[in-house]
Amino acid sequence: AMHLHTEWLASMGVGVGAQAGCGGGPLVVTCGDWDLKTMLPNQRRISGTPVPDCMRQWCNIKAHFKAAGYGGGASGMMDMLRQLGIQHTGKHHSGIDDCRNIAKIVSRMCHDGCTPRATTVEGGGAASGWMDSVQPVGACGARSGGRFSTSAKGGGLGGRVQLCALKK
Repeated sequence: AMHLHTEWLASMGVGVGAQAGCGGGPLVVTCGDWDLKTMLPNQRRISGTPVPDCMRQWCNIKAHFKAAGYGGGASGMMDMLRQLGIQHTGKHHSGIDDCRNIAKIVSRMCHDGCTPRATTVEGGGAASGWMDSVQPVGACGARSGGRFSTSAKGGGLGGRVQLCALKK
């Protein structure tokens, strides 16, 4: 499924061979670090395929939410939605529904002037993916005005990866 996801990003003009903020690579947005920090590398080792460069740093929306000063942080997606006064839609922990709700959080933060940035780098280290501007990466089903693409395709992760791809 990972190759389908990266092919789709490439078809949208997103440089999947570059890290976020470097040459137009997408910024993957997750709710927590576990999926891309632990599960994806483990899955890719089992399958014998590399982690795409564009997924080696990402924005943990919980960390970005806290750094942006929203109520001192959040324990998860539902808490962020509650603090922002955004209604949850769909089924919690459903990959695509969580993607859409995370996209709503990111959209609201962008509206408030809090541009997404990479917060975590695979293997540790400083993230470098400040986004000067955000462009859509294609149409999506999210009710966020189509500003973000959402995907629940997670290279063998059973739909666990919730991400929004943002194009610099």
